[in-house]
Amino acid sequence: MNKKSPKIVVAGDIALDWLQVDCPLKEDDPRNWRKYPGYRWHQYAGGALLVAHMLVDAVDYPVHTYNFDDLKGSASDTVLHSLARIGTDKGNKESTVLRVRQYLGYSGPADGAGAVSTLDDDPADATIVVLDDAGNGFRDNDTAWPSAIKNPESRPLVVLKMSHPLARGGLWDRLLKDHADRLVVVISANDLRTLGANISRRLSWERTVTDLAWQIAYNPALRPLTAVSTLVIRIGIDGALVLRRTGEGSVATFLFDPQGYEDAYKDQYQYPGDMQGLTPAFVAALTRRLACDGEAGTIDGVREGIIASRRLFRLGYGTDPGAPAYPGPELFTPSVPEDGLIERVDFDDLQALEDDPHWTILHHLERTQFEEIARRIVREGVGALQNPVPIARFNNLVVVDRDEIESYQSIRNLLAEYISNTQIRRPLSFAVFGPPGSGKSFGVSELSKGMAPEQIEPMTFNLSQFESTRDLVGAFHLIRDAALEGKIPLVFFDEFDARFGDHPLGWLRFFLAPMQDGVFKDGESSHPIGRAVFVFAGGTSVSFDEFAKGGGVQDGPALKNAKVPDFISRLRGRIDIRGCNPGPDDEGRYLVRRALLLRSIIERTAKHLVTASGMVPIDSGVLRAFLKVPAYRHGVRSMQAIVEMSTLTDKKIFDPASIPPIEQLALHVDAALFRLLMLQDILFERMVEPMALAIHAEYLANVTPGTAGQLPPMALPWETLPEEFRESTRDQAREIRQKLRVVNCGIMPKAMGVDRVVMAFSDLQVELLAQKEHGRWMEEMKRNGWVRGEVLDNEERVHPDLIPWGSLSDDVKEKDRDAIRTIPRFLEEAGFAIYSVL
Repeated sequence: MNKKSPKIVVAGDIALDWLQVDCPLKEDDPRNWRKYPGYRWHQYAGGALLVAHMLVDAVDYPVHTYNFDDLKGSASDTVLHSLARIGTDKGNKESTVLRVRQYLGYSGPADGAGAVSTLDDDPADATIVVLDDAGNGFRDNDTAWPSAIKNPESRPLVVLKMSHPLARGGLWDRLLKDHADRLVVVISANDLRTLGANISRRLSWERTVTDLAWQIAYNPALRPLTAVSTLVIRIGIDGALVLRRTGEGSVATFLFDPQGYEDAYKDQYQYPGDMQGLTPAFVAALTRRLACDGEAGTIDGVREGIIASRRLFRLGYGTDPGAPAYPGPELFTPSVPEDGLIERVDFDDLQALEDDPHWTILHHLERTQFEEIARRIVREGVGALQNPVPIARFNNLVVVDRDEIESYQSIRNLLAEYISNTQIRRPLSFAVFGPPGSGKSFGVSELSKGMAPEQIEPMTFNLSQFESTRDLVGAFHLIRDAALEGKIPLVFFDEFDARFGDHPLGWLRFFLAPMQDGVFKDGESSHPIGRAVFVFAGGTSVSFDEFAKGGGVQDGPALKNAKVPDFISRLRGRIDIRGCNPGPDDEGRYLVRRALLLRSIIERTAKHLVTASGMVPIDSGVLRAFLKVPAYRHGVRSMQAIVEMSTLTDKKIFDPASIPPIEQLALHVDAALFRLLMLQDILFERMVEPMALAIHAEYLANVTPGTAGQLPPMALPWETLPEEFRESTRDQAREIRQKLRVVNCGIMPKAMGVDRVVMAFSDLQVELLAQKEHGRWMEEMKRNGWVRGEVLDNEERVHPDLIPWGSLSDDVKEKDRDAIRTIPRFLEEAGFAIYSVL
């Protein structure tokens, strides 16, 4: 930011943090007080003081702030005191890290005012001013404000950490009036929720961003916040939305953990308790980056802030109950794997997201390579993805589709709340829909694992196999028995939408009382079911919408008589599982879903194929066939069956020889197309020579002499063309497939009956591919000893076009473009079709 060391001032609301640590009883101690429960208190800097102390650990230059020694020991009638009880996880004997177990509240001046602390050293020419406005009086007392923000001549970069109530008070008015163009405001999503903003939690990152976008656009309480230079909205220690003003409006950047959700870091690593100082750590890391790079370093600073707050949560107050302490400089060292991955995605128009309630980060990214992502998932696992692809993991179930993520997360939240709230005595009910073989029971099973495993008892009943209501009554008795034993039965009612006798959806009416009142009838007697979770899995309806429209019941009265509306009103959630086959408007997402499923199946049924580094050696043709076969006849079951039927014992690679015979394949896929896809590399390589001949013939038909009247060295008949140039043309043909990935296209044998066929490239696609072809040609020419020169000289290997694309003449560029435009025709003549992934 400055060549000389920046002057940083930290001011704001101050608190003295008291941490209570329990002392163990000592029955054999001669002092009586040790025989009773006891505790020790430790005092630390809080509020703006904590921000300053962390910033001292983050930077190598002085930080101007209050003198903690002058304040230490101050009574609560002058300085605010916060109280918290800390310790290790009592439920885990191996837990050693100290974190907050209980917040005990505050002790402050009876009149709410208290003394105003003044800065010991307050340079009026500060370059960065960090303010901690906790809403405890600092904002309305201008005598306590740093000189740099009161001096109209001063132009510091101001970092404002602001708490509820937001955008209020004299400090805010002054900053907005004099420093808005250099003001970085840090708030939390929870403070927005306190304002009444409806921002979802723990569903999907897309939903969180959409909710924030709506609140920023339409909530009048948030409108003043958009007037600042930069607004940073922290989403726990897992993400942040950054809005930066530009000359033409504003741009938004979202930083997030792609393998998590809000609060996931704590959940996934099972870190117990809570931590103070998470926002101060974030602000210290952000300020450090701003001090180095100015506002251009905002995004990197926010990323480093998320990592610093995560690291603080992980390290806690250390492991010594006798001397608990905040971590020091180690909070701000380069990231390590334990910090998790923080990715980013940029939005030119944040509000545009509202127009598409089903947009995904995966689709938003420019030129997202669905096929490449899918291949990497199978070969390397989801942890190796470099693209910011949000996923949700539920034990062995990994989900990438936004709608599925939100459905699973909402059900998980419901289950967690139900398990913890013992006052609820009636069953919790939700429904799961999906095509046959989509993995409905597997998904619910994996979702529930890890959630009170000592309490949950899975049970399954298939209603299509029930002959009378006596079978259902018997099932309810088994459920009740498990509940009486203190278990929470997780009951999977498969094919609940099956017919009962002559009545479509005939079973629904028998579930209404158990779902609503938690009782069932056996003859004239009523029996309470107790606590249980009912999971209704659709058998005839592949989606909730299809079921809600009647699932085979066409007219309104019949739908009402089937009790569909009454049944739906008793549900508390639902999941639509898409499965492994493409759906309507699915674009390329099914490829990623297939990859996740295939990787999971291999890990479960052919573990020996997974190397120590997590790689799965699989032939590219086999992988292509699994990913691109048009449909699996029985959904995920078919995919699993093909893997299980393959001869993989003692194999070190999943190769074409492992695939089952065509007769067995035909049970689960179009066997001919599967094998065609699998052998596509061989088929394509056979066509390289004919395509190279066609490419060269096209070249000869359009070649023109250079400025000196000399023809290029390749302007010879194929029979007399030096092998060096023949191989160059073959490479040009081979690389067609790689080029097509740049524009989200691929090739398939025409016999596949390809959808979304590309007959001609758009102007933008032509331009991108022409640039790529020119780059390939330059690398090859240089590798073969050619150099740049003003005049073409074949003998000396000098060529005038060995220059970057932007420096080429329009005539030369057009030749490359023409070569690209001919690709669809060459491929069609070779028996292949180009298709669009998107």
